[in-house]
Amino acid sequence: MKMALRLLLGLYILLLGSEELFVGPGLVYANATCLFLVFIGCLAVNEFRIRFSFTGVTMVLFGVLASLSIIWSVDTDRTVHYAFVLSQLLVTAWVTANCVEDASTLELVAWCLLLAPVLPGYFMTRDFLTGSHVSVAVAAVRKELGDRMSFAGADPNLSAFRCAVATVAGLHLGLTARSFLRKLFTFSVAGFITFSSLLTGSRGGVLALLGGVTVMLLVSSRRRKATVLLTLVGFAVLLMTAIPYLPATVSSRYLGIGNEITAGEMANRKHIYKEGVQSFNQSPTLGVGFIAFASASRQRGGLGLAAHNDSFQVLLDLGLVGLGMFLLILGGITTNVFRAPPSCRGFMFGLLASYIISSLSITLICTKMAWAVFGIILGVGGFKRPASVLPAFNWARLQVMGASPDE
Repeated sequence: MKMALRLLLGLYILLLGSEELFVGPGLVYANATCLFLVFIGCLAVNEFRIRFSFTGVTMVLFGVLASLSIIWSVDTDRTVHYAFVLSQLLVTAWVTANCVEDASTLELVAWCLLLAPVLPGYFMTRDFLTGSHVSVAVAAVRKELGDRMSFAGADPNLSAFRCAVATVAGLHLGLTARSFLRKLFTFSVAGFITFSSLLTGSRGGVLALLGGVTVMLLVSSRRRKATVLLTLVGFAVLLMTAIPYLPATVSSRYLGIGNEITAGEMANRKHIYKEGVQSFNQSPTLGVGFIAFASASRQRGGLGLAAHNDSFQVLLDLGLVGLGMFLLILGGITTNVFRAPPSCRGFMFGLLASYIISSLSITLICTKMAWAVFGIILGVGGFKRPASVLPAFNWARLQVMGASPDE
C-alpha cells in the first residue's frame, strides 16, 4: 500500500509539468485525482507517520488567514478562488512531506521532477525550432507570446521555474548514479531541459536555473570534486553552444538585461513595486486579500499585474501578519535543508536556491510546483539520522538524566 501511494505521489509530481498543456478532461483532472488518492491513502494507512511541526502548523495558519481574507478582500471572487487553490497547495506540501520518508522515495520523486517538463518541453522545442504549429494549444501560445516558449496556457516564467527544478533533480540523479548509462541519460535529459528553459526567454527563470545548479554543485563538491567540476564545465559549454540557436527575440531579451537595469524598468517591475508601496500604505496590517493585489491595482487605474515577487506579493495581499507567517515558513524550510542527510543536501540546497531566485522576480505562491518543493524539503529534513550518530546522542542524553546505559 505504501508503495502504491508513493507511485501515485510520483505520478502527481510528474503531471505538474504538463497540467496546463491540455485543457478540459485530461491531465488536469488526473493530477487532482492523484493528489486526492494520495491524501486519502495517507489518512487511511496506519504505517504513515503524520509529521506535526512548527512549520506545518504555520502553513495551516497561513491558509486560514488567506481564507479569512475573503472578508476584507477588494476582489472576493478572486480571493475565494485562490483560497481554494491554496488549500490544495497546502495538501500538496503536507502529502509530499509525509510520503518522502526515505532515500528510495526521494529518488522516485527526483525522477518525476526531472521528467515533468519533458513532454511539454519536447513539443515546444520541436515546434519553436521547426516553425511548425502541430499543437493548437502551442500555436495559440506562440501567437500570444511570439518566440518565447511556454507550456500551453502558462506563464513562461513558471515554465522556466519548473525547468530549473527539473535540471537540479537531473544533475543530482546523475551525480549519485553508479551506472555510466544512467549518468549519461540523466545528464542528457537535464541538458535538453536546460535548452528548453533558455527558449522561455525568462531571465529570472534562467538565473534560477544557474543559481540552483551552481549552489547544488558547490555543496556537493566535497565528495565528488572531479565529477562536479566536469559537470559544471559541461553545463557552461551547453549554455554557450545553445545561444546561437535561440530565436532573435528571445536572445535580445537576455542581451537587454543591462539596458533595463540601467533604465530601472525591468519589464514594468518598477511601476509594479511603486503601485505596491501605495497599496501597502493603505492596508498595511492585513493587506487587500489573497492574490488580490492585481485587482486592487486595476481598480486604482494601475497596470493590474501581480507583484512579481513572492514576499512582496504576500505583504500586499495579507499585510504584515501574512508576511510574518510566510517568513516563518521559509525559515522552517531553510532549517530542514541543513538537516538533510549529506547525500542529498546539495539537492535540497539546489531546490531552495531555485525557488528563492525565481520568487524574487515572479509570483510562485499560488503554484503547485513551489509547494511540492516545500514538501520535499520538509520530508527530507525529517529523515532519520545516520545510525552512527544515535548511540552517542543516546549516551549523552542518559548522562544528563543521570542514568546508566544499561538501565
